[in-house]
Amino acid sequence: MNKLTALTIGILSIACGVDSGKVQASLTPSSITNNQPPTLEQEAQQLYDRGQYTAAVELLKQIINNYVTQGDRIGEAIAQRNLALVYQGTGEWYQAEEAIAKSFNLLQQLADSPERTRLWAQTLDVKGQLQLSTAQPEQALVTWQQASDRYQQINDPTGYTRSQINQVQAGR
Repeated sequence: MNKLTALTIGILSIACGVDSGKVQASLTPSSITNNQPPTLEQEAQQLYDRGQYTAAVELLKQIINNYVTQGDRIGEAIAQRNLALVYQGTGEWYQAEEAIAKSFNLLQQLADSPERTRLWAQTLDVKGQLQLSTAQPEQALVTWQQASDRYQQINDPTGYTRSQINQVQAGR
């Protein structure tokens, strides 16, 4: 990596609060209100953060079932995306891909809106992480370019910058 690229990553990382050494993952939805009590989402996040992936998977499956019962497609799409993150942590690539596909299918059912575009971009971020983790850097690069485009559509500079950093990492 040349010095200019390293400097650019460093500056963008500081500006976004992102560790340039790895892609940051979060299970909690950003600025999305849903009907699910936050305690279950927070508990899943804590389990994920502690590396207790099996327990996080079980809790996320419970959360998904709750969203299905409530008819909350947004919540279900977010939970599926989060489940994909956990499966990545366990190296269960097929299950992660399946959860991402379910998330995209749910998002396709929603009316076009800035919220849907943001969720789509966040799901693309997770898909890019999975592709990079499974030795598909070219596909990850394309996926993160798509995420950048969506973040730009909704004028989300933080998401856009994070996707740009991810693209640089995919190009290493």
